[in-house]
This record gives sequence, C-alpha cells and structure tokens, in this order.
Amino acid sequence: MHANGRKASHREQREQLIKKQKGNKKSLREGIRNGGDEFLADVLRIPSDTLMGNFRVTLTGDSRALVENYRSILEYSEERILLQGKRGRLGIEGEKLIIDFYTGNDMLVRGRIKRILLEGISMEKGEDQ
Repeated sequence: MHANGRKASHREQREQLIKKQKGNKKSLREGIRNGGDEFLADVLRIPSDTLMGNFRVTLTGDSRALVENYRSILEYSEERILLQGKRGRLGIEGEKLIIDFYTGNDMLVRGRIKRILLEGISMEKGEDQ
C-alpha cells in the first residue's frame, strides 16, 4: 500500500520484496547456518515436522492415533503396528489395533493403544515424565 492509499501493483510488491531480501541476505544466511531446518521452516511458513520428515502423532484418548509423515508399513497385527519414517521408526502397541484408513502420508489407527515407541524411546500410558 502506498502513502496515497493506492494498492501497490504486483511488480511494485515484488520489487519491495527483492529490496527487503537484499537487505536481509546476511541474516538469512546466518539463520540457515545456525537454525537449519527449523529456521527454514519458519521462513517458508511450513511446519518443521513436515519439512524435516518427523512423525506427527495425534492421540485421542487411548483409542485413536492419527499418524502423519510415515513412509511405509513394516509390520501390522492386532497387537503391533510398526511404521518407517524418514528419520526412524514408530511403533504402536495395544489390543485389537486396526488401520482405519491410510494415504501415502497419513493413517488412522484405532483400538486400545497401550504404548507408542519412537526409535527406542518408550512413552507408556501412565508413565511419569
């Protein structure tokens, strides 16, 4: 927006952005060097777990788990589901587990979830943290 109230054209907006980026070039380089993927995710306004390939697990009680950012299903039974991700494996243990739906990136697991395992780190129901 200009001082006279006129909306800036796309070309003017682009030129303003380029000037701003040139002025911030050093801070951008430093941010990428020091903050890495998380800084880049913030600049691009993308969730860092998506950019970095981390699992995102949303639990609803002990009966549903929405898992995002998995690559493949390694094991599937009523007691255990093991998933491969970009940066490791995720295990879901419980009773009567079923995969309600899945896409190439997301899945919904239902059943009685007792434990979530992430690369050897256990988060058991009822465990003090």
